[in-house]
Amino acid sequence: MADFDSGAVNNIRKPYSTSELLARMRLHLELKWSREEISRLEGFLPICRFCRKIRDDKGYWESVEQYITERTTSKFSHGICPDCIKEHYPEFADNLQKNFFQ
Repeated sequence: MADFDSGAVNNIRKPYSTSELLARMRLHLELKWSREEISRLEGFLPICRFCRKIRDDKGYWESVEQYITERTTSKFSHGICPDCIKEHYPEFADNLQKNFFQ
């Protein structure tokens, strides 16, 4: 317990098995890669101001939905916000506003 109190994040007792050591090393590498991925996703994303595509690390442009779906566990459900309904479907805006957005 003193190891963890000193800041250790893992502890392997001797004698250790090679398979356990390799499994723990794999786990720590996966955690490191996950932290790096989270840091990257928290940073700036180059996005086109017109079509809203995002440039990936290799310089390819892809839709926001594709970019996020490939890099996270998020799923998308599309809808139309009240402002876009007014702009694109003005003939339905008042009726929808009364029935759904209040």
